[in-house]
Amino acid sequence: MVFYLSLFGAVTLFGYLLCNKTKLKHRDIIFVLSAVGFLCFLSCIRYDVGFDYSYGGYTGLWNKVLSTPFSQFFTIDDEPGFTLFTYFLSLFGKNYQIFYIGNSILIAILAGLFIYRECGDKVWGFFMLYGLGMYYCSMNLIRQTIAALIFAFAIPMVKKKKPIPYMLLVLLASTVHKSALLMIPFYFILQIRLTKAVLAVYMAATLGIFLTSDIILKIVTKLWYGNYMGSIYLDFGNDWYYMIACTVFFAVIYIYRDRICSQDVRNHIYINCAFFYFFFWIISWKHMLIDRFTMYFETSVIIALYILIKRLYNEKNAIDSSAKERSYARKRYASVVVSVAVSVIIMNVIYLMDDGHGIIPYNTIFNSEEYRIYCESLSVPDSITMAPEIL
Repeated sequence: MVFYLSLFGAVTLFGYLLCNKTKLKHRDIIFVLSAVGFLCFLSCIRYDVGFDYSYGGYTGLWNKVLSTPFSQFFTIDDEPGFTLFTYFLSLFGKNYQIFYIGNSILIAILAGLFIYRECGDKVWGFFMLYGLGMYYCSMNLIRQTIAALIFAFAIPMVKKKKPIPYMLLVLLASTVHKSALLMIPFYFILQIRLTKAVLAVYMAATLGIFLTSDIILKIVTKLWYGNYMGSIYLDFGNDWYYMIACTVFFAVIYIYRDRICSQDVRNHIYINCAFFYFFFWIISWKHMLIDRFTMYFETSVIIALYILIKRLYNEKNAIDSSAKERSYARKRYASVVVSVAVSVIIMNVIYLMDDGHGIIPYNTIFNSEEYRIYCESLSVPDSITMAPEIL
C-alpha cells in the first residue's frame, strides 16, 4: 500500500514542480511521457500482481493463441480485437510475460493520449486518472481498462454530434470487451440536458433499478454472462464508502453545472456522464460487478471537474469584481478543490486497503522463481569449465 501511495504522491509532486515551477519548453509533453512511461515500466515488470494474473485469468487465452494456427483464428471464442492483439504479441515470443508487457504499453499509450489531448492540465489529468484507480484496474481488468480508454475518445464525438465516429469507437472498444456495446444508446441519452425534471426521473429510475437489480441481472447473466452466475462479484456489493467520491463529484458538478456550460453549452454532456458515473456506483452497492461500468464515464468526470475548477480559479482572480465577490469566489474555489482532492485520496486509499484487484504486494519478474531458474541456466558451474584442464 505504501508503495502505491508513495508512487502517487511522488509523480504528482514531480508534475506540479515541472509544469508549474519551471519554464522548461514542452514541459507538458515531458511530464506525460515521464509519468505514463514510468508507470508503464512498473506494470511491464510486474509478476503475479492482479487477480487475473494470479488465477490464470489470461493464461487460457494466451495458450489458445499459441496453439491455434492463424487460419483457425476466428474459432477462438473470445473478443476478436483483444484476441488479435494477443496473437500479435505472441509473435514476439512465447513467454507469458510478453502478454503483460504488450498490454501495459497499449494502456500507457491510450492513457497518455487521453491526458495530453483531453486534459487542459496534465498534472490534474494524471492525479485524477491514477487517484480514481485506473492504474490499479489496468493491472487486473486489462480488457475493461483498454475498452474504457478507447471509449474516452468517443465522448467528444457526442459533443460534436458525430454519431458515426462515436459508434465506430464503441464497436472497436467492444472487440476488446463486449460490455462496451452498452454505450451505443448513450450517444442519444447523453444528448438529453440534465434539467431538474430529468434528474428527478433519473433518480426515480435509479431507485427502481436498484430495488429490482437482482431480477434484471439474473436475466442478463443468463443470456450473456453465464460465467458470472453465482459469482461473488454479482451476489455481493461494494461497501458504502465506495460511494463517497462519486457522490461528491456528482453533487459538485451538478451544483455548478451553469459554470461548466458557461463557455460551451455542449459541456452538458459531461454533466450527464457524471450522473451515470454516480448511477453505476450506486447499483454496485448491491452488485460489485457493476462498478466496472463506471470506468466508461470516469474520464468525462475528470474533464468536467477540470473545467469547473478552472472556471472557479478565474473567478477568484477576476480583477473586475468587488472584494466581496472575490472573497466568495475564493471560498467556492477552496471548497470545491478540497472536497474533490480529499475524495480522490479517500478513493485511492480505499482501493488499496480493500485490495480488490489483488495488486498488493507489488512484485517484479526479477523476484520470481522463473527468473531465478533462468539466471541459473545462464551460469556455467566451475567444475564444467575446468573439466578439460583436469582431463
